[in-house]
Amino acid sequence: MRICYLLFLLFLLSVYFVKADITFLREDYLIGDTVQSEIKIDNLVDDLTISDLKLYYNGSKINVGFFMIKLEDSYFAYFDIPLNFQGGVYELIAENVNIIEDQILKEKDFVGNFSVNLGDNALIVNPPIIKTNIDGVFDVNVKNNGNKTIDVSIISSGVNSSLDSIRLYKKENKKFQVLVENKGNWNIKLNYDGKVFEIPIYMTEEKVVSPPEINYKSVISENSISFVEDVDIINLNLKVGEVREGQIRFKNFYNGTISGVKFRLEGNIVEVVDINFTNIDLDANEEKYQYLWINRGNKTGIFSGQLILERGIIYDSFPIYVIISDDVVIPEPEPIINQTTNESSKPGSANENKKNYRWLWILVIVFIIGILIFYVWRGKLIRKDINDLISEKKT
Repeated sequence: MRICYLLFLLFLLSVYFVKADITFLREDYLIGDTVQSEIKIDNLVDDLTISDLKLYYNGSKINVGFFMIKLEDSYFAYFDIPLNFQGGVYELIAENVNIIEDQILKEKDFVGNFSVNLGDNALIVNPPIIKTNIDGVFDVNVKNNGNKTIDVSIISSGVNSSLDSIRLYKKENKKFQVLVENKGNWNIKLNYDGKVFEIPIYMTEEKVVSPPEINYKSVISENSISFVEDVDIINLNLKVGEVREGQIRFKNFYNGTISGVKFRLEGNIVEVVDINFTNIDLDANEEKYQYLWINRGNKTGIFSGQLILERGIIYDSFPIYVIISDDVVIPEPEPIINQTTNESSKPGSANENKKNYRWLWILVIVFIIGILIFYVWRGKLIRKDINDLISEKKT
């Protein structure tokens, strides 16, 4: 009996450790929330990368824009839930990961589940984690991704926040700052509508060596960071409600870290395109992704512009052209008719023509009425003549 009990305990422990490979900071999320997860896998052969992560719903792969930060003995992955997601249980899988187990090289999948529900108080937080090895002030952007006002209280532990609370109206975005001074593991908690969003803060013990002064203008060129996609433009023809989403790759070709790379949309494309973040840091030769959501509203028309990345003299752009209509294909606009000197094409002449037609119809009607009166009168004359003949015969 004791042996069976011990075997049962070992089974429970094995199940527990498998589930603990990928954990989430919350058990459930709303459509539009930022999802945070910690991935801890022992005896990895290679570092975990974004390409190892996959998201599945009912057995189907779902594309989202993953971001990941390496911690001391684990990885912190996060992404924003697109607004076109369905409610249900989703699987985050680290696929085909090479590990050493029992001194044998094995390839395994590691799975974590989380729930997605409907709601009106979704919150996007960027960044949802802060990792640093120096004192400093860090910006945190929070966006109300739902349809009602959210009141957020900010509770900090081990760090100082510039604000104690924030009110976010529908789709509103605001920023507060965090001062990190002491080494250790800290956090900031955002409390709203009975939910808690925790931002982990890690200040490591790594020693920082001040880099020599560099004339970056002579070292960093305009193309130090560039988009690296196989296509040169996004060109789409969509119907209302037909949402497209995906990621655009960019890379730091400079042999050093470049911080504060900014992203923005230019042109009326901002009306139908959303991006995942507006500011990011890139390590030397690092490649990352910018995630785009296209046509999440109900607007129609022709939208064009570009996604721009910039940092000082660094600049690159990616053109975007989108046509959105109620039908699958938007008809080509009719050519503009050239104006001529013909008097009939002028607005005044058109009115005169209308008046002429009106008088013509009046004349036609009068003519017809005249004919009818004539025939009636003619008939009376004929009847009168016949009566006269009859009366004459009688006499």
